[in-house]
Amino acid sequence: MERLRGRFSCVVVDRCGYGLSSWDGPEPPSRDAHGEHLRLVVSELGLAGAYAVGTSGGALTILAALRRAPATLAGAVLVEPPLRIADGSPEPAPQPAAPPHGDDTGDLVARGEASIRRLDAAAWDGMSSQDRQRYIASFPVMFRETSQPPFITTKAELAALTLPLAVVYGSTTPERLAESSRALAAALPNSTLEVVEGAAHLMYLTHTDEVAGLIGAFLDRSGAVSRSGS
Repeated sequence: MERLRGRFSCVVVDRCGYGLSSWDGPEPPSRDAHGEHLRLVVSELGLAGAYAVGTSGGALTILAALRRAPATLAGAVLVEPPLRIADGSPEPAPQPAAPPHGDDTGDLVARGEASIRRLDAAAWDGMSSQDRQRYIASFPVMFRETSQPPFITTKAELAALTLPLAVVYGSTTPERLAESSRALAAALPNSTLEVVEGAAHLMYLTHTDEVAGLIGAFLDRSGAVSRSGS
């Protein structure tokens, strides 16, 4: 954000239960509800022509908003969204993951740390205490979200998204995320696929300059209006 705000007007949207957005319900919003929240933010703030950037669940939020209302955004950067792409033929009803067990805070923190370390140990080890506490605060909603059915889209839905999109993954990320990123880029009609060398899932923490440069180049190619008007 800091590396882009000098050239572009930037707005941070925290999903419910993450960052500074509260979550008080017994269950977190569905992914489609997150997408609708994003659409409403764009609409209420009058952000016509906005571009969005999202990692993991944030990237799913962007896709959920676009499949409901493709004109919500002018373009987007999608970093390692954990999704499934169906070919359109009938599939069994998606089964949710096993629900989180236990409410003990220590157990929750231990399981959350283990989960993040599986995705990007280098990022967790290099986090400041403040950043770790921010992640720990999101663990309750994070575990409940992962117990929801997987995000499934279809090749037909993706083919209808003609806006410019960049799909990004790290060269050392878990293979399932790299594979879904490659499949997503292949299914989108107006996309580029970018690989950040040496990076894993939380690349915005460990490879900040590279990611910011990639986003800036995408915005320039796509015609996003900078603060200078160019």
